[in-house]
Amino acid sequence: VFKSKNIESNVFLYDCKDMYLNELNGSCNNLSIYTPYALLRLFADRILDCDKVLYLDTDVMVNDNLNELFNMELLDYEYAGTRDYLGRVFINPWYINSGVLLLNLKRIRETNLFQKCLDELKVRKYAFPDQTVLNKFALKKKIIPMKYNYQHGYSKNCVLKHFCKTILWRPFIIVNIKQWQIDKVHKVYHIHAFDDIYEQYNALIGSSN
Repeated sequence: VFKSKNIESNVFLYDCKDMYLNELNGSCNNLSIYTPYALLRLFADRILDCDKVLYLDTDVMVNDNLNELFNMELLDYEYAGTRDYLGRVFINPWYINSGVLLLNLKRIRETNLFQKCLDELKVRKYAFPDQTVLNKFALKKKIIPMKYNYQHGYSKNCVLKHFCKTILWRPFIIVNIKQWQIDKVHKVYHIHAFDDIYEQYNALIGSSN
């Protein structure tokens, strides 16, 4: 699928088990409401041999070209991200959601940000482990428009739609619908923008059986 869009594209699978166990085995944050895989982004500076990377959670769908986002100038910012839809109200106005992060790995290595986060996770339990420590220890973070991490509802200017847990206010319901729950995406969110992708996906799954 990647190569059909760009022949130079590649997909790599990294085994981070040893890194994780060396740093966080027995951590009080191992058994949170999130899978330990959510913490693997904190090893990106060790895994990847590059200075900049766009990190996306698996529940993020791409709705438009990413060039403008990826080419954004970071200067001495450690990362760029959008404010968390709920966190900006209930935690901190500048609390960033970690589902979409443009990471300045060069600067992160200089400030040792990820190691500071890992060290904190060894000794203190958090409700939102990686997200909170990234907000807490970043020396400088860049706030970018919500269209790059649309966490609530949908808009045509949305570049990245994040199917994360959110609140429907009327009636008041906490929902956590993922993009692979296609019927619920249609019936609850009334989002049909990704139907062409669903068709391609179903065709691929059918051809592999």
